[in-house]
Amino acid sequence: MSVVTAPRRVPLEPLRRRQRAELAAPAARPAVRLVTFGALGLYGSLRWSSLIAPAATGRMLVLLAMAVATGGILGRRAQLGGRNRILAAACVVVPAVAVFPLCGVPLTLVTHLHVDAIADGIGQGLAALPRVFVPYAGVNEWARTVIMLGGGLLLLDAAVLLAFVPQGLGDARRAAAALPLIALAIVPATLETPHLATLQGLLLFVLVAAFVWGERLGRRELLPAVAIAGVAGVAGVLLAPGLDTHRPLVNYESFANGFSPAGVETFDWFQGYGPYYWPAAGRQVLRVSAAHPEFWKTENLDFFNGTGWAQATPSISSLGAIPTPTPSPSPAALARWTQTVRVTIGTMYTTQVIAAGTAAEPQDVPGGVAPGTSPGTWIANRQLGPEDAYTVKVYAPHPAPAELASAGLAYPAALDYYRTMFVPVQGPSSVPGTVVFPAFGSAAPAPSAQYVSSTMATSPYAPAYRLARRLAAGMATPYAFVDRVYRYLKQGYTYNTNAPRSPYPIETFLFDAKYGYCQQFAGAMALLVRMGGVPARVAVGFAPGTRSSSSGQWVVNDLAAHAWVEVWFPGYGWVAFDPTRAATSSSRPHPSSGASKGAAPGGAAKLRGDASAQSSGSLKHSGSTLPIAAIVAVALLVLALGLGGAGVAVRRRWRALVPPSSDELLAELERALRRSSVALAPATTLTQLERRFRRSPEAVGYLRALAKTRYAGAGEAPTAAQRRALRAELADGRRPFGRLRSLWALPPRL
Repeated sequence: MSVVTAPRRVPLEPLRRRQRAELAAPAARPAVRLVTFGALGLYGSLRWSSLIAPAATGRMLVLLAMAVATGGILGRRAQLGGRNRILAAACVVVPAVAVFPLCGVPLTLVTHLHVDAIADGIGQGLAALPRVFVPYAGVNEWARTVIMLGGGLLLLDAAVLLAFVPQGLGDARRAAAALPLIALAIVPATLETPHLATLQGLLLFVLVAAFVWGERLGRRELLPAVAIAGVAGVAGVLLAPGLDTHRPLVNYESFANGFSPAGVETFDWFQGYGPYYWPAAGRQVLRVSAAHPEFWKTENLDFFNGTGWAQATPSISSLGAIPTPTPSPSPAALARWTQTVRVTIGTMYTTQVIAAGTAAEPQDVPGGVAPGTSPGTWIANRQLGPEDAYTVKVYAPHPAPAELASAGLAYPAALDYYRTMFVPVQGPSSVPGTVVFPAFGSAAPAPSAQYVSSTMATSPYAPAYRLARRLAAGMATPYAFVDRVYRYLKQGYTYNTNAPRSPYPIETFLFDAKYGYCQQFAGAMALLVRMGGVPARVAVGFAPGTRSSSSGQWVVNDLAAHAWVEVWFPGYGWVAFDPTRAATSSSRPHPSSGASKGAAPGGAAKLRGDASAQSSGSLKHSGSTLPIAAIVAVALLVLALGLGGAGVAVRRRWRALVPPSSDELLAELERALRRSSVALAPATTLTQLERRFRRSPEAVGYLRALAKTRYAGAGEAPTAAQRRALRAELADGRRPFGRLRSLWALPPRL
C-alpha cells in the first residue's frame, strides 16, 4: 500500500474527557481503604478458620497480614503507573507462591518446584472434600491444606483486585475486591449455622458497606450514610426470616461432586482359587505414610473350611464363634516393631480398615470403627471412600532367622484354633469333621494322634498331610519346618493367573497343576504349616507399593492386591511370609537367608467393578461440606483472572512505554483490511481511506494518527477509542458475524 497524504492534527477530545473524569473522582484515602479491607478480611478469616478443628486462626491471620500488605504496598506502587506498575505486578509472584506453604503444602515441594506433586496433592484434597465433615478434624493433610488454600486464595484474590483494578473505577474497584472477602465469610455459614446468624449477617453488611463506601465519605456525608446503612440493616434483619427458603440458589453439590474421582473400585477378598479377571487399570487405591513398608492388611482368613481359606463364622467353627486372641508379644518386640501409620484411601470403597500386622483401635476413622472377626482387624461403621484418612498403631514384627529359630515351642492352648482344619466328606469311608493337629514338637496323646491320622488318611487332603509330615520330619525347630515349606513352594511351582478350577484347589495346586497365583501359594503354605502343628493363617490386602520421592508415602495401586501367610512364634506373635513365586521390588522380604522373596502383583482379590453407583445407597455423607470444593475452584479461577489482569495491565503499560512502530501499525492495518475483505485499489492512500470511513470521526482519527507517526516522525499512536471505532466500521454491514470477524481482523491491543 502506498501513502501520499499529509499528516493532520490528532483530535484531543478523548484526552480532555479523561481529565474531567479525574477531576471529578474523589480523593483517595489509602489508610481508610486498608483499615476497612483488613476489618472485613479479619471477620472472614475468623469465620474460615472455624472450618478446621482445632481452628487455624494463627495461619489465617498470617495470610490476612500478607493480603493487606499486598493490597497496600503493591497497590500504592501500581497506581503510580509506568515501571512502578510493572514492578508491582512482578512482585505479586511472591505472595502467590508464599500462600502455598502457609496453607500447609510441604515447603520442600515448593522450594524444589515439584509442581506435579503439588497439583496431585491438591487434586487429592479436592477429591476428599465432598466426603468430609466440618469442622474437619481428620488426618488427611491434603484435605486440611485445600481447605486452608481456599481461604488463602480468596484473601490473595481480594488483595490483587484491590491493588491492580484502576483507581478511577472507585466503588466498583472496592466492590470487586470485596467479593472474595464476602465468600470468605459466608461459605462457613452455609456449612454450619453460625451462632446468632442474623446479627453476624448484620455485622458483615456493616463491614462491606464501610469498605466499599467508607473511603469516599467526607465528614458531611458520614452521618447520612450511617443512617441509611442502619435503616437498610434493620430492614434486612426484619426480612431475613421470610427470605430464608432453606434451599441454595445455586446447586453447588453437583458442582463439587465433579471433584470426586471416577472409576472407584471395590474388592471382594473371597478366595476363589480359579482364574481371575483383572482390569489392570493401575488406579491408585491407597497411600500410606509409614516409617517402614509393610503388607497393608484388610482381613485375616483364619479358618480352612474344607475347600479354601475364609473368615471364621459361628457356623463353621466348632472351637468358638471367632478366633481367640493370641498371647501378647514380648515388650521388647512391641517396642521394636510398632509404628503409627496414616492411611489415605484412594479410588476405592471399603468397609475394612486397612492397616498392617496386628492393629490397635484406629483413630480418626470417619464414622468410627468396630472390632473385626479376627483380633487385630477392624471394620468401619460406614463405608470409607476416596481421600478418607485415619491413623492406626500397628505391630508387624520382622525378626531375623536366628531369632525365630530360637523362639521356642511354647504354644499355649489359645493357639489351638490356628492348628485346625475342617475335613470334608470323600466317599463312604471318610470321616468329616474338624481336626486339631498336634503342636510341633509335642507328645500328643495317642487317641488324639490316631484320630487325626485316620481322619486325614481317608480325606481329600491325605496327600497334603503326608507331604506336611515329610517336610516336618527331622526339623529341629518350628522355624526350620516353616522355612522348608517356604522353600519347597518356591522351587517346584510357577506363577500363573489362569489357575484351573477344582473341587479341592489346593490339592490340585500342590500335586497336579503346580502353578497358580498368590491365593494358591499362600493357601498351600498355611495349610501345610498347620498340618505340621505350627499356628498359621492367610492374610489378604496389598503389597507395600512404591515409595513416592516427593511425599515419602507408599503409593499402592490396584495391581498390588495380594495374599500372604502369617505364622505365630513365641515372643514375636504373627510373622509374615510371602511364598508366592513371582517377585516384585515392592515386596517385604520374609525372614530367611535366601534370595529376595516378594509378592506377586495382583491375585489376592477379585474386582467387582466400578463402585461409584454401588456406594451411593450405603454412604452417608455430609452435603454441608460440598461448597468448599466449589470455593477452592472459584478462588483458583479468580486468582488466575487477577494475575491475568495484572499481566494485561503490565503488557498495556509496557506497550505504552514502548509504543508500536509506524511500520507495525501500517502492516497491522493492511492485515485488518485484508481479513475484513475490504476491496482496495492497488494505489489506495490513507487519505482515500479517510473518505471511506468518513462517517466515523474516531476511525478517521485512527488513520490520521497513523499518518502523522509515519511521515511526520512525531505524534502519538492511535488511541483505544479510535481503534474501536475503526473496528466498528470494519464490522458494519456484515452481521451477524461481522463483529466477531472484525475482532479477529483488528484485535484489541493488550
